[in-house]
Amino acid sequence: SIVPPVFRVRSNPSLHLLPPYFFNAGCLYNAAEVEAQEIRELKNREEITVFDESFPAQVGFELYIDQEFQPQYKLRETVNSELLAIAIKYIAQAQAEFRNGSFAEADRLAGIAISADDRLVEPLVIMAAIHRANHDVAGEQLMASLAPSTVTESSFQELVDAMSRSIKSPVALPKKPPTSQSAMRPIQSSMREMACCK
Repeated sequence: SIVPPVFRVRSNPSLHLLPPYFFNAGCLYNAAEVEAQEIRELKNREEITVFDESFPAQVGFELYIDQEFQPQYKLRETVNSELLAIAIKYIAQAQAEFRNGSFAEADRLAGIAISADDRLVEPLVIMAAIHRANHDVAGEQLMASLAPSTVTESSFQELVDAMSRSIKSPVALPKKPPTSQSAMRPIQSSMREMACCK
């Protein structure tokens, strides 16, 4: 998936520019300026990832993490093409798993696809159909709300309907075993990470 790089200022190597920011006519605007010491502190707190290799900043390039979890810095058109190919591959796999009733695997594969290219509606359709199969109305509605603005609500529902009808052998969802209150433990997790380009 595409990640926002952290830029180091050539004229002052101790100064770094962090997202969120935006580009206009090849210039960077609204970035947060931090010194090298703060970069080290952010790294120690695992709030940024610092790569061993640095990349010279270039106009029209994007930084992304490939399937081997390696950083790649390439022309935007190349990146979009490579990520689209990855997304299409995993969408096809997710659809196949869904049709076979393997909802957990279909959801995992759809998640990979949407991480590769979040402009596509197909992963959201698959996830919405999974929520529908699980009788999770709120989850299905959430997927619909995340759909690209170019897709109407009725069109999205038609796609979900078609996906839902494609299941070859609907399987009964496993029932959760009774759990005592004493055995229940809240689980909390959070991840805040962005890639750093030195």
